[in-house]
Amino acid sequence: MKKLALATVSVLVSVGGAELAARTLGDFQGNVDPLDAGEMGYYAEVRQYDPLLFWSLTPGGVGSNGLLELNSHGLRGPEISETKGNEYRILSLGESSTFAGRAPYKDCYSARLEKLLGRINGRKVRVINAGVPGYTLFQGYQYLIHRGLEFKPDAVLLYFGYNDFLPVSYLENRTTETGRGLNDRDLFELRKVSGRRTHDVLMEKSHLYRGLRELLLDPEPRAESPDVELEVDDEQARVPEEDRRWLLEETLKVCNERGIQLIVCVPWYVKFEDHAPLLTEFATTHNLPLVDLPNLLRKTPFKPREDYFLDRVHPTAEGHGLIAEAIRNELIEYSQRR
Repeated sequence: MKKLALATVSVLVSVGGAELAARTLGDFQGNVDPLDAGEMGYYAEVRQYDPLLFWSLTPGGVGSNGLLELNSHGLRGPEISETKGNEYRILSLGESSTFAGRAPYKDCYSARLEKLLGRINGRKVRVINAGVPGYTLFQGYQYLIHRGLEFKPDAVLLYFGYNDFLPVSYLENRTTETGRGLNDRDLFELRKVSGRRTHDVLMEKSHLYRGLRELLLDPEPRAESPDVELEVDDEQARVPEEDRRWLLEETLKVCNERGIQLIVCVPWYVKFEDHAPLLTEFATTHNLPLVDLPNLLRKTPFKPREDYFLDRVHPTAEGHGLIAEAIRNELIEYSQRR
C-alpha cells in the first residue's frame, strides 16, 4: 500500500512538473471559444468553459473595465434570493444585447423594464438578466430547463435572433477539433459522448495536454478573428429553422407546464430582420405577448436607427430605453386585451 501511495505521488509530481514546463516553454492554444477572440474577447475575463452550454459567465466575475460585475449565478445584476417572497419574476433570456456588457447595468433594458413595470398585481417586479454574449435560442432553452427554472420565474422573456443565423464556421475554429462544422444541437449531442467532456476540460485547463496534442496531431492553425460576415444559410446556420421551431415549441411547453407566461421579443438590430417572421408567426399562433421591436421602432424618434446602436447589433443606452418602453407597453396592452 505504501509503495502504491509513493508511486501515485511520484506520478502526480512528474505530471505537475511537466505541466509547469509546458506553461513555461510554450503557449499551446486550447478551446478558443467565441468569448476568447476578436470583439468577444471583451468578455474573456468573465467567461468560463461550460460542459452543458459550451460557455457561460463566471460566478462573481469582475471585469477590469469596471462595468462587468456578475452575481453568484454568473449573471449581471443584484443577487437573486432563493426565497422568492412576493416578487413577480421575469427571466430575461438573450444574447449580448440582453447582457449589455458595454453599459452600466442600470442602462440595460432588463433593469429599465424592472423600473418601468414597478409592480404587477401588487407584487414587486424583478427582471433577472440572464443574457449571455454569443448565445443562441438553443443555449437559451438549455439554460432555462437546467438552470433558469430554479429562479421560479412568473414570466420568461425571449430575445434571440442574430446568433441563431450565424454560420457554423463561427464555432468551427473555436471549439475542439471533432466539433467543427456542427450546429448547436449536433454539438450538444456530441458532448454527451463518454470522455468528451474530460477532453474539453483538459483542452481548457492543461497546457501539457494541449502541447502533447499539438505535437502528436499537428492540427491546422485556428482562425484568429470571429468577426465573420453574416451568411443566412439554414443548412449551415448555428440554429437551423427546424431547430428554431422545435425550440420555441419546447420552451412554450415547459412554460405552460409550470404556469409561466412566455413573452416573445423580436430583437432589434441595425439591418438584420430575417429572424422576425418565425417569431411573429409563433407568438401569433399561440396568442402570446409579442414585442415586435423592428416594427414598433421602425420610425424611431428624431434619429436614424443606426444612431441607437454601438455597432450593427448592440443598442446604446438610449436604444435600451426604447426597448424597455416597447416591452412595457406591449405587456400592458396584452393584459388589457385579456
